[in-house]
Amino acid sequence: SRLTKELFTRQNSCNAPIEVFQYGIEICISTFATLFSIFILSYWLGMPVSAFLYLIVYIPLRITCGGYHANTYLKCFLISNMNYLGTIAVSQILTFLPISKFIWLILLLTSALYISLNAPITNMHHPIHNNLLKKNRNMAIVLLFINCSFLVYIYVSNLQSFLFNLATITIVSVAIQMLPIIIKRSA
Repeated sequence: SRLTKELFTRQNSCNAPIEVFQYGIEICISTFATLFSIFILSYWLGMPVSAFLYLIVYIPLRITCGGYHANTYLKCFLISNMNYLGTIAVSQILTFLPISKFIWLILLLTSALYISLNAPITNMHHPIHNNLLKKNRNMAIVLLFINCSFLVYIYVSNLQSFLFNLATITIVSVAIQMLPIIIKRSA
């Protein structure tokens, strides 16, 4: 594209191939479209705060934990939006059911333990150096510790609400997105 060629000629101080610039631009556009779509959906649902909470919990964990990656930008866009909508729907349904806070705590801590034991999941098409793998694993554990500490405090303090349940289900969704890769590798 014209933008790729322009960036390549002006900003290529590291002598990277033009394909690297093209891939970077495609990822930026795809990511922006997905984020924009999630925010539009959240406003359409009348729950704009849910998008912020979902993305604040989801993005750092997915970046550091890895997991399933779609093979096209369109599939990634659709799966990301379906994951957001599914997380919202499950959170709403479970919030209205008489589920004990201990069940929520077990769900949260089981998912966090599963992620901690299996992160990061690497993508065979994008190999990562061992130092970055260790850094991602440590960061995933720190993020989980922060999220879980906050949510455990909320549940123990009887401040449970849809938004806190949404944060828990978001962590569960990260764990679920790690499953296909783990199952495939063990088969």
